[in-house]
Amino acid sequence: MKPLAIRTSDFRLTDRLSSLMQNYRYLTEYFASGSDDPERHEVLDRLIAETFLLYDDISAALSTPSALLLQMQSKAADYVADDDKYRQLKSLFYRTWLQADDKQPDLLTPEERSMYVSALSLNILSRFSESKILLMLDLAQQYDGEERQRAVVSLVLVLHRYNSRLPFFPNIVERIRTMQADSRLRDDILHVCRLLLETSLTPLLNKEMESLSKDIIPQISKSNDPLVTLEELDEENPKWSQGLKNSFQKHFDEMTRLHSEGGDITYSSTRGILTDGFFHNDIANWFMPFGQDNPEIGIDFESPDAKLLKGVLLANAESCDTDRYAMCCIFHRIQGQLSNKKLPSVVNDMSEFGNMHSFENSDPKKQALSYVRVLYRFFFHNPWKIYNMMQSVTFVCNGVLFRTLCPRERVSTFGDRCLALGLYAEAAQLFGDDSAVDMQKRGYALQKQHLYAEALPVFRKAMLIDDDKWTMQHAAYCLRKLGKTGEALEIYETLLSSDPDNKKYLLQKAQCLLDSEQFDKALPVFYQLDLLYPDDSNIQRGLAWCAFVTADSSNTNYSIAETYMEKAVYGDVATVNDYINYGHLLLCTGHRKEAIETYQRVIRLKDGAELFLRQMEQDAALLSRKGITDETLTLVTDSALMTSAGQSPQN
Repeated sequence: MKPLAIRTSDFRLTDRLSSLMQNYRYLTEYFASGSDDPERHEVLDRLIAETFLLYDDISAALSTPSALLLQMQSKAADYVADDDKYRQLKSLFYRTWLQADDKQPDLLTPEERSMYVSALSLNILSRFSESKILLMLDLAQQYDGEERQRAVVSLVLVLHRYNSRLPFFPNIVERIRTMQADSRLRDDILHVCRLLLETSLTPLLNKEMESLSKDIIPQISKSNDPLVTLEELDEENPKWSQGLKNSFQKHFDEMTRLHSEGGDITYSSTRGILTDGFFHNDIANWFMPFGQDNPEIGIDFESPDAKLLKGVLLANAESCDTDRYAMCCIFHRIQGQLSNKKLPSVVNDMSEFGNMHSFENSDPKKQALSYVRVLYRFFFHNPWKIYNMMQSVTFVCNGVLFRTLCPRERVSTFGDRCLALGLYAEAAQLFGDDSAVDMQKRGYALQKQHLYAEALPVFRKAMLIDDDKWTMQHAAYCLRKLGKTGEALEIYETLLSSDPDNKKYLLQKAQCLLDSEQFDKALPVFYQLDLLYPDDSNIQRGLAWCAFVTADSSNTNYSIAETYMEKAVYGDVATVNDYINYGHLLLCTGHRKEAIETYQRVIRLKDGAELFLRQMEQDAALLSRKGITDETLTLVTDSALMTSAGQSPQN
């Protein structure tokens, strides 16, 4: 930090750094002398804590906030409250955000306490403060209602933000430990951790909803696999809880359930309006509790026109405050174009639906969910580019707060949810060695991240406890991915000895043989698979490739390869490699013109020329072994490229 401190030109910061360096030098010299100071650990932790704080001060001195944020801060600093309730709430928010101290003010209403909590959390997120974090811990225990849930959510995010430095601030860690005795607060915190995991569903759900408006156009698949596309080993253990299964992308009728668990359907319908001046001109509006009497939304809810808006708000009863204001902004824009007389049935239907599914404001879990959604919108869409806390919240279960408060027997349930959500890096850290199942899940999470060298010993350790077929199969898969095909083949042979017709085992055995270029041994495996599963196009691709590679004038493999390659090329879903492989076969069997025309089907695709050249380079050695000279291959390649570009080969 020394060069950074010097750049600040602030002698107070350089003096603090010099003092820290000197104290650390004393500590190391005393340690090196052989003396054993019983307070050494505490002294070292204090030095590290002070270093964190100094780094914050140096970073603040060197940072340059965006012009938009500076403008907002300047405007907020001069904000003056009047008799209007909402202006008073904004004044409280800005005073707290810009100059909060560690003293809890006397606040009379739930709205005041809610705005205070939100502003205090923004203040702490921008600058670490031990005393303010301790205050936030107090608020989470003292407050009730919606403001309590805001405090709990804010506390979880703040402690997650500064998780790496918490061990060096024993007062905070000790306070977290005392919270174990408060079962209500502990359960609220764990519920918020679960909600933050569920935010990973929102972009997936949004993407899925957007895809409903797009047509799926059949086209050649641009697979980059050099040979064939066999089934990857991707299944979860059928012995695990069915709670792990999440059919989000496969079943549209699951969307409502996912929304109730945390996936946010309303986000997709209101995010576009978050650029409205109501939000972009005023940070406080992102956190303002919704009120129909808020003068800034400019809507008379007693007017006939507002009946439609009331119906919309009722029909979206579980929307967060930000979405409610966004709906008002939308209505304000289109109000002149609407007539309730034209939409009586729609308005009545929405009102009836809303009354049947009215939002229960006293439900703590729904209050927490609502505030998580407010923060999701703010951190992803605020124009001031404030540090986005929501990008890393899926790792919240690996922090000091969660590890301290979550009972050991419940940790794996969070790991299960991470697996179901596809959060494999997070899941891998939540499963230990308590059982074979936990090790299976940890190994699976590592495998899904392609960390095969780390997953393999976990699977092997699980096999010592429960040597079941699923674990053996995944251990073999990791061996294959690590290039240890011989060991993998041994396991697949063991598995096939008791289940000789198992499709997955046979496919993985065939892939091992392909990886090690034992095409003559892979071919009979593909024949066996084709007899057992005659309509599988991937199996037929593998059979065709092996037949082609092993073909020569002494056998009929070229004919066999041609039969299956033509099936692929003229099938419903032809891949880039289908055309290239078929072109190779035509070239090797003397059909040069047809081969060039087949290659051109690939070249004409977007990025097709690059894919074609890369594959031709990879397959050059094989084609050479089949009698295609370098000269012929060069001329064929250039002919295909030039003709596709509209040039004659002679040019």
